Amino acid sequence: MKKILITLILIIVAINLFAYSLEGKYDWTKPTKRIYPGIDLASVALEDPFVNVYCVKIDLKQGFKFYTTPPLTEEENFKIDERETWKETTRTFMRNFQNSKRQMLVAINADFFRPWPPKNASDPAWLVGMAVSEGKLVSVGHGEPCFVWKKDGTVSLDICDENYDISNVMCAVAGNSFFLFDGTYRGGDAYRLPRTCLGVSLDHHYMYWMVVDGRRHRSEGMSMEDCAKAMLYFGAAHAINLDGGGSSTMCFWDRVSNDDDKCKLINEPNQGEYRKGTLKSEDAKFKVGERKVANNLGVYIDL
Repeated sequence: MKKILITLILIIVAINLFAYSLEGKYDWTKPTKRIYPGIDLASVALEDPFVNVYCVKIDLKQGFKFYTTPPLTEEENFKIDERETWKETTRTFMRNFQNSKRQMLVAINADFFRPWPPKNASDPAWLVGMAVSEGKLVSVGHGEPCFVWKKDGTVSLDICDENYDISNVMCAVAGNSFFLFDGTYRGGDAYRLPRTCLGVSLDHHYMYWMVVDGRRHRSEGMSMEDCAKAMLYFGAAHAINLDGGGSSTMCFWDRVSNDDDKCKLINEPNQGEYRKGTLKSEDAKFKVGERKVANNLGVYIDL
């Protein structure tokens, strides 16, 4: 009887962990993990279909700062729409940033980039949309939706073209669609894919970074409509879609870890081509595959 009772308890726990729906609102008073005061992580596993979703909530009133991949130097032959940044994985981006004066806490991949597919993963790339790093122009916008962090500390989601004034901009990255606006879904593709999305609450008090695993049996990915529902569930009223697929990556700096490498993955980046209908046994062969991307975005503190 005792064994049966324990088994029933384990089944109930499993249901509570893995049978979430996106009805109502996520309870941020009970996050999966507090990465840093003002930065919380939610991890949700959905059923029918299976999807693993990760969302970081950032309190914008806490004075956090933002950083994105810097441009090539003139000596490295920087050229708009041709040679703009060096590609690196999101974790390498985070590791390279850390020093005695500042510490990055969470990072995600950001802009779409070209050429795609790259001839060489180590070659420089150019970004599809506006990007600004520490006040320096990285890439010019052509009407794409952008996350913009200004010198006065304010955050906005704007449509950015070649005439966008960056004189007051410290950091900016671009996506390819403004799929959620004022709490209303504005359309998008129906493919179930790994995704990276960025959103803000209606009052701009909070920002949300969401990454969705995909391309395997246990996590098939999300359509853009699914992403809109998820972002609303977590608390965003406006959201843009960043680069997805094999690029979708989220990592954090584990401040309490005793490991030499404190940079930890939150999701499981997947460059594979698994689709719905593959066998569960294929998940056993899955290996995390981090892609070198042309732009990443991090939130950091001064030490």
